[in-house]
Amino acid sequence: MDNKKNFSLNYLFATFFYSGYLPKAPGTWGTLASLIVLLIPCDLRFISILSLIIVSFIVSLYSIKIIENESGYDPGFVVIDEAIGMWILLLFDFIVNDIYFLIASVILFRVFDIWKPYPIKLVNNKKGAFFVIFDDILASLFTLTILVFLFYLTE
Repeated sequence: MDNKKNFSLNYLFATFFYSGYLPKAPGTWGTLASLIVLLIPCDLRFISILSLIIVSFIVSLYSIKIIENESGYDPGFVVIDEAIGMWILLLFDFIVNDIYFLIASVILFRVFDIWKPYPIKLVNNKKGAFFVIFDDILASLFTLTILVFLFYLTE
């Protein structure tokens, strides 16, 4: 954070409270920081996270656009997209209620977000705030598919 513009609300939000500025692997830090929602009481968690996803998605479209105008396309310190992707996974009780599924969700999400298999890579190559977020949504859906399969295998 080398200048005053990085202290704006857009930067605070898009870096998920500056977790995107932590050294090495900002996406992983953003993913881990997003787990803070697990502190929400269980009976409020689903609706709270769903609301957070919707509001964050909408606000992110604006914040990311502003930051991209200043810092270029999809700067690494923008990690709200990782938080949104992870929150999608945290909507599912079988993930949050089992430490192994929770750990697997973080690992698989990061693998898909970094590796970017088709069609995630195709989406990632498109410019604009929507695509910055959407490739992480796809990574969460890939992760969810594998975790649902594993869940039913272990039932």
